[in-house]
Amino acid sequence: MKKSAAVGMVLLAVLLVVLVLAGYAAQSAPEGEALSGAASESAVVLLFEPCGDTELFAYTDLDVTHVLAADGSRACTAKYPARFAFLRGDALTMLSLQRDTVFVQRVQTTTLEQTALFSLDIPGDDVLFAETDDFGRFFMVLYSEPTEVLVYDALGGYTGSLLYAEPVRGLQVMDSRLFVLLPSCGERIALDADFPQTGTDTFAYSAEAQPYRMLSADTYINTEGRVCALDGTALLDTGLNTPAAGLTVLTDDSVFWVSDSSTVTRASLTGNDAADFPVNGILKALTATAAVTYRDGAFYRTPYREFAARPTPTPTASASPTPSPAPDSGLTFRDGCLFAPEGMTCAGLRDVLAPREAQIYTENMAPASGRLKTGLTALVDGTPYTVVVPGDINGSGTVNSADLRLLQRHLADDEPLASDALFAADLNADGVADAADLVLLSARIGA
Repeated sequence: MKKSAAVGMVLLAVLLVVLVLAGYAAQSAPEGEALSGAASESAVVLLFEPCGDTELFAYTDLDVTHVLAADGSRACTAKYPARFAFLRGDALTMLSLQRDTVFVQRVQTTTLEQTALFSLDIPGDDVLFAETDDFGRFFMVLYSEPTEVLVYDALGGYTGSLLYAEPVRGLQVMDSRLFVLLPSCGERIALDADFPQTGTDTFAYSAEAQPYRMLSADTYINTEGRVCALDGTALLDTGLNTPAAGLTVLTDDSVFWVSDSSTVTRASLTGNDAADFPVNGILKALTATAAVTYRDGAFYRTPYREFAARPTPTPTASASPTPSPAPDSGLTFRDGCLFAPEGMTCAGLRDVLAPREAQIYTENMAPASGRLKTGLTALVDGTPYTVVVPGDINGSGTVNSADLRLLQRHLADDEPLASDALFAADLNADGVADAADLVLLSARIGA
């Protein structure tokens, strides 16, 4: 009996340990499901998109391109290593950029069996941007001819070019439209059976915050990390800088983005409700339902579960004295604002203020990164300050002619500035934004 009791106690102890460990694991980041076999750290993800009841995942590793369904139902290996992959209807098209040509490989999505293999008469080393549409046509921009979009039919025959006065900065097919992104404006080209026609549907944006990537037919994320409508209205500030802005997905009214290398953040376009979902590994791709990470020499798929709402940062109960940064830091604390020099980054600010704790947030209280911008919030030892970059009136993080125009409109009573923008416009710190500041700003931009 004693022996049986002892065995029972040991088993109970083991069970308790297992339960404790299980509880601990439940609080850690989700493990995810293996998508691939061994993959090197240099492997490049080409595509991760919804396809039927699963997702298609494609990546190139060590000059081999692998394509597989996330549910494990099918897989294939491309004949040539691909640089681009496009999912259009029931076809997955991959482009392999060889020195003297571009190989086109096309597979059927339900079977992943090859349906086409041919080449385009283009030097692969010269391809800057590439796209395909639902008709199977190809659109190419070359480094050597950045103002020309070459158009090829579904069989690889050249059919003509779209010509522009400015270099093309981006090319993307979205909802049966070809978006051509230029330095000063974007163009939406309707895609039908006829040859695409240009010059009929354009939208303007600030040269300092150009679209980095279209998120939908009427929404984009710009180079400053802001999600914007086509008319330029800022809808959400993710705090991202490129190329992190490339890992951003919009569905309905929610935006998903990679706020750090192992956290997916979700927020609506209509509210201040950012929430986080941690994953194990380094984030490489995401959809609105799952993410792909790289860890332990392989790719893993992690479906989203519960996103944890971010606690709203609040000041400490007893505010710390106003910091006194070194005179050569360029920082000044005044009237509840932290004045910082143009070009200082969030990381640089934290370094300058150390050992004080400094956290920087966007207007929707998401952690900010990259350049400091007028309008950000800095919590220094729990005390909130509005970040002001003198001259950065529009909150882009840079001082340029767009800021000058805003000050001119303010002085003409056409568009009054908000409080943080007024602080940024007061370059001589005399308490008012006036013509004297306009002269200083003009001289600064022209220097």
